[in-house]
Amino acid sequence: MLRYSGLGRRIKATRVNPDLAKTIGINADLTYVICFVLGTICAGVSGIWYGLKYTVDPGMGFTPVIYAFLVAFLAGTARSPIRVFLIGILVALIEQYSSIWLSSRFTQTAVFVVLVGYLAFLAIRSSALMSKFRRPARPPVASACQRVRRLPHRERNGLTWNCGSTTSIRSCSTRRSRCR
Repeated sequence: MLRYSGLGRRIKATRVNPDLAKTIGINADLTYVICFVLGTICAGVSGIWYGLKYTVDPGMGFTPVIYAFLVAFLAGTARSPIRVFLIGILVALIEQYSSIWLSSRFTQTAVFVVLVGYLAFLAIRSSALMSKFRRPARPPVASACQRVRRLPHRERNGLTWNCGSTTSIRSCSTRRSRCR
């Protein structure tokens, strides 16, 4: 739907850059409302199906909402829907396979241990502690004009180039953007 329909292209454009979408004539506020309505319809239909299969009680949606926030946090809300889908599948597999080794009451705990591990990884990666272990950045690679043997500066039109012995003033002046 997002790729082939007009509404899907409007949703993608608004998701990527709302200000630019407004400048090309897309009503971003209406697009947000449409997305909210579509999400509400999907949630209502899935709630009806869940109620037909299991018993209905006031707290029945608590666990799916917690997992939805967990998946949104791990996958990132501005990322591709495919990435969100794959992270959701991964979270479901972690929960199901953790019940093999742990008691069924600790399966949710296993998922949140993964979340805490991810948060610890982000904290360590961005901390000053990790900067001591990082390699220093490589110096930028020299351009072709800087790699050739240096000759005395030749000046033409107020610009100076350092050109090698095999290049003439003419070939150097044709490469102004690289040999300044």
